Amino acid sequence: MKIVIHLPAGEPREIELHPGTYSLGRANENDLILNDTQVSRKHARIVFNPKKDVFLIEDLQSVNGVYVNKKRIQEKEGLKNGDTIRLGETTIEVESPLEPQPKEEETKVLGFGKLYDETRVILPPDLIFVNKVSKTYQLGKVEVKALKEVDFKVQEGEFVSVCGPSGSGKSTLLNLIGCIDTATSGTVSVLGKDVAEFSDAALSKMRNKVIGFIFQSFNLIPVLTAFENVEYPLVLQDVPKNKRFEMVTTLLKEVGLTDFTKHKPDELSGGQRQRVAIARALVTAPKIVLADEPTANLDSKTGIEILNLMQKMNEEHKTTFIFSTHDPKIEKYAKKIYAMVDGKLSL
Repeated sequence: MKIVIHLPAGEPREIELHPGTYSLGRANENDLILNDTQVSRKHARIVFNPKKDVFLIEDLQSVNGVYVNKKRIQEKEGLKNGDTIRLGETTIEVESPLEPQPKEEETKVLGFGKLYDETRVILPPDLIFVNKVSKTYQLGKVEVKALKEVDFKVQEGEFVSVCGPSGSGKSTLLNLIGCIDTATSGTVSVLGKDVAEFSDAALSKMRNKVIGFIFQSFNLIPVLTAFENVEYPLVLQDVPKNKRFEMVTTLLKEVGLTDFTKHKPDELSGGQRQRVAIARALVTAPKIVLADEPTANLDSKTGIEILNLMQKMNEEHKTTFIFSTHDPKIEKYAKKIYAMVDGKLSL
């Protein structure tokens, strides 16, 4: 779930809400700081727990009150998509998440000798659905079949591994899912939509907002600090500077790099560089993170630390992780394991 905060001055701030409690007010210790003189130091809090169907705002004995859809609440009020919250001169809009929603359809079911109506709930499509996908590269006069009628599906929040030797097709599969390459035949769907139908602009938006990437060679910008590398995707999205600072600082703390924000890549160890890469991949709050051999250039101890960190981020942020590897020792970290051999995939 997302909220958009409109302060009396400055650009709107878009916040992705993860399950938890968020304090709002003018004091620095609040989770969401509102620079509004009409807002109390401890004004309100938002509680979001989708598993228990809880999404509400609570007035923390504020001076000027909390309004939902122009009506002042007593103590707490449930929230839903489209609601407008007002605190002082600050307005907060509630937006729905970017994901396919369940729908109902009426069907006729034959049972016990008679026909009766039943409502069937159709679940959202898989987050990623790869159907009979093949990919062929032309190298001079030689055709290389990187993928051969691959079927692959992933649901939201999964932690999936694609294992196989070098050259088996793992990176090709991730490139297709990440909209970096296109299939020779078959269908690749992300968020229930066939990526072949997307315009170049839509594909760019998908790569920038929906999908995060982690590479074995880190792919950090050498002249930028750790902070600036993580910040860069937000700069491309024109996120306001104060919001960028808040988001980057939070993520660097989560990956254990608070003391290394001003270090450039060549001043960091391999494990630290990969932590920067993980923070950069997560800073835009993507629904999917693709990690191509994320531990290949690390020693075994550091590799395990990185996998533990990825697993932790998957559990805390509910981000879907798909990582490729040729190391069978790290397969135990995945909740679902696919094997890739000579372009063919099996579960």
